[in-house]
Amino acid sequence: MIFTHYKYHLLLFVCLFIAVLALWNGTNGPLVLDDFYNLAPLLNEENPDYSNIILSNESGPLGRSVSMATFVINHWIRGSVSVFDLKLTNLFLHLTNALLVYLLLIFLLNECRLRNQRHLLALVITLCWALSPVNSSVLFYAVQRMAMLSTFFILIGCLIYLYMRPLLFRGPQKIIFACSLLFICWVLATLSKENGILFPAFIISIELCFFNGLRLWIKSVTKNKIIVYACVLFVFFSLMIGLVSHKGYLDYSNTDFDLATRLFTQPVVIIDYIYGLFMPFNMDISLYTDDVSVQTTFWNLKTIASGLVLFFMLFICAYSILGNKYRYLSFGLLFFLIGHLIESTIFPLEIYFNHRNYLPSIGIYYFLCLFLYQCFYRIGMSRLFIPVFGIYLSLFMFFSYEKSKVWSSEEKIIANAVYYHPLSVRANMTMVELLRSEGKIDQALEINNQIIELKSDDVFRSVIQRLYLYCWAGLTLPKHEYTRFSKNIDRSHGRETANALQNLLDISKINNCDGINFIEIVRDLSGWIDEKIQLNFYTSEQLWHLEYYVIEFMLAFDQKEFAVQRLKRFAELGNIAAIQYYEDNFKQ
Repeated sequence: MIFTHYKYHLLLFVCLFIAVLALWNGTNGPLVLDDFYNLAPLLNEENPDYSNIILSNESGPLGRSVSMATFVINHWIRGSVSVFDLKLTNLFLHLTNALLVYLLLIFLLNECRLRNQRHLLALVITLCWALSPVNSSVLFYAVQRMAMLSTFFILIGCLIYLYMRPLLFRGPQKIIFACSLLFICWVLATLSKENGILFPAFIISIELCFFNGLRLWIKSVTKNKIIVYACVLFVFFSLMIGLVSHKGYLDYSNTDFDLATRLFTQPVVIIDYIYGLFMPFNMDISLYTDDVSVQTTFWNLKTIASGLVLFFMLFICAYSILGNKYRYLSFGLLFFLIGHLIESTIFPLEIYFNHRNYLPSIGIYYFLCLFLYQCFYRIGMSRLFIPVFGIYLSLFMFFSYEKSKVWSSEEKIIANAVYYHPLSVRANMTMVELLRSEGKIDQALEINNQIIELKSDDVFRSVIQRLYLYCWAGLTLPKHEYTRFSKNIDRSHGRETANALQNLLDISKINNCDGINFIEIVRDLSGWIDEKIQLNFYTSEQLWHLEYYVIEFMLAFDQKEFAVQRLKRFAELGNIAAIQYYEDNFKQ
């Protein structure tokens, strides 16, 4: 028996070693998307202030200081940012998480009727999760270490809970000790990435699906108490939603969709996530997904069908937990749904990102493996389980290897993005930038024009990029381009639009750009801003990311008086950022 157990342990290590070889290509790849924003102080400053970098990150409301500390350590060891070091650390963290998943599953499966097969099932589930092309892609996106670290501390916390659970019934001192360790894991997970706040919900799912205490208490609650508890929960969640809304965490003013659109779209997205986890057999690395179609109304087939599937999943979980039969199997579905409570519900995040499945996918692969094992066992063909999953895992390994090759160079990443997401503004803008860096300005302008024509409702970033191309190449901007700019001004995609304007400002300072009348362009932009504020379409706060660059451009082109007038006007509107800018730069 001991040999049998060690056989599975050894096989896990062998498979993970092979996985390292398969994934190695991706560690040589570049930084992408949010990597530059989050790592900017480490990339751009000669002597970065480590403490400030750790404590001042703004990618989440809590700062993600634990994750930033690990990036600082990478920088401190090398003395600079080494992309290879970042991705190698991610690879090591991914393998560590795989070991934690394996241990957690052994603990959990020991509490159900499958305890005799727990090592085999834990091995298969772990390899599905670790080798999944969806999850292996996460480690090549450097800043997704935040999701990986949050997963690490949640898994550690769940293991501590299972190991120390008996102590919770042995006196107050041991309860305090156990709860202190769990609280530390909770804090570290949350400071790695905000969805770590879901840690208590994962613990509750374990209690409901593998132990009897909480489940039996729920079944014993009377109808009157159910009403009271429901009212308490309703008040609690109402207060919490009110709090996060007051703090601005439900502010959709900087997105190109609203809360209703997000809620109508997310069921479709979650079902697509599930399908992609089951059948991840394509070469799309899903990095540029801003072309995902949104559902603007509930009354469409996709939203209704996806919503019914999710409701059915919840019904299965509730029925099996209260009925006691196969409740250990429903754990996978419950774990997956809990994992998406933050990033796939009411918060104004991007509609679609595959990295959000890194932790929740444990539940999907758990459910898939146990469900198929039970099916094979029921029909008397349990011996087929290993060869079937052997083939399945081989396909996982192959596609993870192929995706790692895509991640190995910027050219391959961009080509993959444009091929699978031809309507993605981000993908096409990145392709344009690559062509520009290679000196292929005519091709860059052609692709830029194509995305402007194809995405007539979302092109402002591309129009700004077009000005950048003309300025960089020293070309004269045709008259019709001024009209195109003024017609396509848009406030959406705030940070990305601001980045595009910053790039344009930088190149205008480096090159003379005599062929472009920036004064006319900036006056068109300022006129659009004034009109929208006057008509109460937007507030001064919502348009500050544009107004800031109106002021910066005017200062760069010796229009100080105009810039000061703009600042005073925004200050009179109560814009705090404008007031601070004026006091820092112009107030005597």
